[in-house]
Amino acid sequence: MNTETKEEVDRIHNLLSNASDNTLKTRYIKGYSKRLIRALYSLILEDTGVWQDDIYKMKNDILNYCEIDSALVDYLYACYLDSNVLVEEFLGIADEVYSYFENALNTMAASRTSFG
Repeated sequence: MNTETKEEVDRIHNLLSNASDNTLKTRYIKGYSKRLIRALYSLILEDTGVWQDDIYKMKNDILNYCEIDSALVDYLYACYLDSNVLVEEFLGIADEVYSYFENALNTMAASRTSFG
């Protein structure tokens, strides 16, 4: 998720908001759900010790090791499985998850520089 800058998030917002048909919306929602789950999983890689390719296992590990609201993770996973949701609702949840991810990265970076 190194490329998950604010510009990339804005780009995904625009794609989803302007998608003209349900097939595109479904594809974007499923893809972004997966990216966010993988990003959250990257935060706990030190804890798990192994990269997981199975999204279901990633979700469970995130719930076990991450201090994020489990409802957010469950929602993302549900969207990954069935992307037929309201775009506005999805983007609201996705923004919360992205904010958590960004804050966690900043916290990790700050703790590493304080020891450096």
